[in-house]
Amino acid sequence: HDHAVPARPPLGVSHKDNFDPKRKEAKVFAHFEVTDCLENSDAIYNVYTPRGAEMPFHSSLQVGLVGGLAATKREILVASHNSKYVSRDLFKGDTFEFSAMIGMNDNDFPVLELPDHSDLELYSNDTLGYFTGIYTSPVGVLDTYVYPGLASPTIRRPAHYYGGRWNFFDPDSYFTVGALMYSGNEFLYDEARRVLEKNAYYIKKDGQLPHHLLQDQNFPVPAVKPNYNAISGAEQPGPNIFWTLSCFRYAEITDDRKWILDMMPILETSLQFLLDMIDKDTGLVYARGPLFIDVFIREGYTSDTNAGMVFFLEKFAEVYDALDMKVKAAKLRSIYTRMSESMLEMLWDKKSNDHFITSVDRNGTVVDMVDYDANLIAVAAGIVDDVKGRAILDRIDSGPCSRSRASFVSEHYYGPYYTHGSVIGDSNVTMARVGYFDAIARYRGHEEEIFDNVILDPIQGDLLEYTWLTERYNCEGKRTRSWGFWEYPAFVTMLLRELRYGINMKLGSVSIKPISDNVVPFKLAAGKFFMVALSRDVAVLRLDVGSARNVSIGRLTPDASYEVVAEKVPKLFREVRHGVKMSQSAKCTVSAAKVTADGEGGVEFRAVLTPDCEVTLRKV
Repeated sequence: HDHAVPARPPLGVSHKDNFDPKRKEAKVFAHFEVTDCLENSDAIYNVYTPRGAEMPFHSSLQVGLVGGLAATKREILVASHNSKYVSRDLFKGDTFEFSAMIGMNDNDFPVLELPDHSDLELYSNDTLGYFTGIYTSPVGVLDTYVYPGLASPTIRRPAHYYGGRWNFFDPDSYFTVGALMYSGNEFLYDEARRVLEKNAYYIKKDGQLPHHLLQDQNFPVPAVKPNYNAISGAEQPGPNIFWTLSCFRYAEITDDRKWILDMMPILETSLQFLLDMIDKDTGLVYARGPLFIDVFIREGYTSDTNAGMVFFLEKFAEVYDALDMKVKAAKLRSIYTRMSESMLEMLWDKKSNDHFITSVDRNGTVVDMVDYDANLIAVAAGIVDDVKGRAILDRIDSGPCSRSRASFVSEHYYGPYYTHGSVIGDSNVTMARVGYFDAIARYRGHEEEIFDNVILDPIQGDLLEYTWLTERYNCEGKRTRSWGFWEYPAFVTMLLRELRYGINMKLGSVSIKPISDNVVPFKLAAGKFFMVALSRDVAVLRLDVGSARNVSIGRLTPDASYEVVAEKVPKLFREVRHGVKMSQSAKCTVSAAKVTADGEGGVEFRAVLTPDCEVTLRKV
């Protein structure tokens, strides 16, 4: 990519291939010579060279051999899947060698990320959708090669839509981080962490986090500055909520308790910013703006922000529990319990008895647009009982645009009067963020048919057909707005993992419970280590980080007994991680040699796992 510099130095390349058609791989040895440099002699490129010979790359990001930052200004260490890379100055006439393992395939992701990648034709649309959802857009928006820690709103070509803006967490980058953390790729885990830490740097004293980051034109080198309000000018609580949830996701996947504890002062400052919005008399947030649709005017006691807060505070309480901060967890539970009760008392529409209103202010002025986003979050957060939840979903399903794509924003049109600056672009569209909570609501109610046929499968079909998707869909289900937006591709990956296959990792625990019995049997694997396979008779689990976790598995045979075995996998033991070979003495144990499924086919046990450890449950 040509970006931030007039041109790249032309590289003369010669290579030889050692290609094995059966494995569909080629080891390429390339010799490069710099034949020209920039006219500006002060601009010195960085070149990343492996410490060891023939070290394979495992990320499409790492094919950029020549960086864009001056080596004299900044030294960069790039963490790869299994080694460290160092930088050195590059001048005209210099030569260097580079080798990489290239997987030959016609899919839109690195084939080496797949286990058994020589049998690509055996992979289902779910597997193809899972990795396409990660690599075509969420990886493609990372600006690492120029701006470490920044993610663009759309893929880099090298220009992007919403130019000069990065790291939106309202909740856009929540999806970017989610997809990266489901890749099974340590390099991408590190990229997700950089994005999170970049925004954390700009937290204000009162706890407000940036809505997004802007290019700072006051510096001669690439630099950014924070912007705390949305492009529309609205003040949103969404960035604090979804940035924090993204931090939790990073810690839950990596089980990096030191990192989350180091971040806790910032996380709690962010939390306090949100808690300070709560009106003590009602227990509800009195919002100054919308949760995550920035152009909509939503102020007062709003259903979207309060439902989002209940969802968020429950997650924060779970993290407190996992870190043995029980008092703090109990305090948050009391706050969101009262908030749920106040929502039902003040915001539930008692006339129709099938939805929450948009808002009511302190003067009693009511606004009711029948917001699908707010009501779906309320169902996803468990604020309503089954009767009210069913009424909400029936109301939404009867809407004129509810079958376009996942998922429409509201029943009534937000015209110029109800939008900031009369910007109505989001008033007649679907949003992946709304679809995400729609999917969670259907998962809670075991509504597999709507989850499959209305929410996930149409978007996954578009992803596999078009590769890059647009920002929104209209009421007719046609793609619209910015091209190459990351939200819908990441949405596919996240729904497959979290809901269709029901694989969810938390600090100290992992649960596997697909949306229905029809999903079983299945197998999902990512990277070198992570793998989950589930049938009625057998379950196999591997994690890509070493940790002790409570394991919960569902959809097994009800009331059946299972033998539980934990053992080392030799081919995984031989892998090198972070340049250190794993110890043969590392623990790989389970708390019980035999477990019995309950009446719904669920089992629970505790396991101490390393990345080279495989736990197998087999019906006896």
